[in-house]
Amino acid sequence: LCAKKSERPIDSPTQVPEGPVFFFSYARDDHKGDSHHVIKRFYDDLKTEVGARLGFSRPLGFMDSRSIENGDDWSDELQEALDTCCVFVPILSRTLFGREYCGREWAYFERRMDAAKQARGVRPPLIQPVLLVGPHLLGSSVPKVVEKVQNRGDEFPSEYNEKGLRVVMLLREDQADYRRFLVAFAERLATVVDSHEAAPSMEL
Repeated sequence: LCAKKSERPIDSPTQVPEGPVFFFSYARDDHKGDSHHVIKRFYDDLKTEVGARLGFSRPLGFMDSRSIENGDDWSDELQEALDTCCVFVPILSRTLFGREYCGREWAYFERRMDAAKQARGVRPPLIQPVLLVGPHLLGSSVPKVVEKVQNRGDEFPSEYNEKGLRVVMLLREDQADYRRFLVAFAERLATVVDSHEAAPSMEL
């Protein structure tokens, strides 16, 4: 679904034009200096797999590559993507939890989710986190808003559920667990997009 506003009326603050399927929220320090390019590679692979399921005629993903410091304003491009994306995909790590801009992105999408619940009576599962590392390495100060969102799944390889994306991508030469996780996560996103309307735009 996640339809253009001309296709599906939405009883909400602002109807949502077609934006990217998913918005990638990540800590820049987790990506910067990583010679394995784990986050960027996963983003590119996920776009390909999601496109194979939903088609390539629409924007598939948004990943802001600018270096953002605490207190910086968002770019117009980032604001629009966050305001119109169907699914919010945060890459969970201790670093992400400590970055103000990542918290602002999550809080903004939470407001869209709250508006969806108010308008439709149900909170859609449009936040789909990815574990960069195993849950035991996320530390003891995981924000409550993160704790309440499921970040593992029976359809994912146990190696991912226990150790996260970096391990399944880097430690196996055949990368079989990584491919299984990638396909399963893309299937999950495609199912969510096909089953739920986009959350209302807040247009801050």
